[in-house]
Amino acid sequence: MSTATIAITNVRMALAAVLAPIAPADPPVVPFDPDAAIAPSFGIRWDDPWLEPSGQCRYNALLQIIAVTSLLEPSEAVADLESMVALAIDRMDADPYPWWVTRVGAPGRFPSGGIEYQGCIVQVRVPVATN
Repeated sequence: MSTATIAITNVRMALAAVLAPIAPADPPVVPFDPDAAIAPSFGIRWDDPWLEPSGQCRYNALLQIIAVTSLLEPSEAVADLESMVALAIDRMDADPYPWWVTRVGAPGRFPSGGIEYQGCIVQVRVPVATN
């Protein structure tokens, strides 16, 4: 991936490409907030605030990576989330674009499509261009 600033209209897809499965066991990535989750998977959505100023005519975007896994066995679900978070951070660290992890929330229950999953949110800050 180029280190030129990514346009705000392309940043979710760029992050999805960084997280995209490489190995068969890697979780799929949904580059938006889905109506119903697939476990295990990563979802990507905008955070609030969406944009923060970072200097004259420059902005950082805030995104959330939602990592979800099955809740059938809670102890395994937490271990799965730990692996998923490590995978996401490793992939972003390996990419030349500056994906800054600013927070990782504690594992908890995530309802989606009438089903409860175990999940957590990884907050990412990234420089973006507005045009």
